[in-house]
Amino acid sequence: MAGAYTLNISDVENAGTPIGHAVALDRYYNERSFAGLRANSGREEEVLPNSSVVDTSVTGIGLRGRHWLDADWAIAWDLGWVSQGDLITATVCR
Repeated sequence: MAGAYTLNISDVENAGTPIGHAVALDRYYNERSFAGLRANSGREEEVLPNSSVVDTSVTGIGLRGRHWLDADWAIAWDLGWVSQGDLITATVCR
């Protein structure tokens, strides 16, 4: 098992200082292959096409992994959900 925490603090010119948090927990089932859980929460400043800046709440959760077939080839996958205030809500699968 491997875990990580990331604190993101941005300094947006002529706007605010949004703070975000991200956590990851991975289970390695051989030397390089893994499956894991990701989650994030915080604030983000978004510049709109009219150059105005919008402060939004961002949250997301997802599963991801990578399975190595041999020394040169792997299959990577992601499945998740993200919401950015009233701007974006999306389900991602790749």
